[in-house]
Amino acid sequence: MAECCLISDTVQFLKKSGIPFCRRSVVKDVLHVIGQTHISGNFHRMVTEMPEKYFEPNPHLQTVLENLKAAKKKLIFVRQVLFPS
Repeated sequence: MAECCLISDTVQFLKKSGIPFCRRSVVKDVLHVIGQTHISGNFHRMVTEMPEKYFEPNPHLQTVLENLKAAKKKLIFVRQVLFPS
């Protein structure tokens, strides 16, 4: 689902900006970059170095995360980045 949203956002950005593109290439490129980002670990390193940049304060988040950790759950965090209009 997250990949679909990113592909959709990329296509919308390209259309709005008047940038010509091939839909098949957008899908291929976005999926490749997502895969490489996770395999390299670069994204995870960036988040752990500056979590305040990627997470908004939430008074209930600590309790939720502690409960998930106690249940031995593995997590991935995704944040939507909004581009100015």
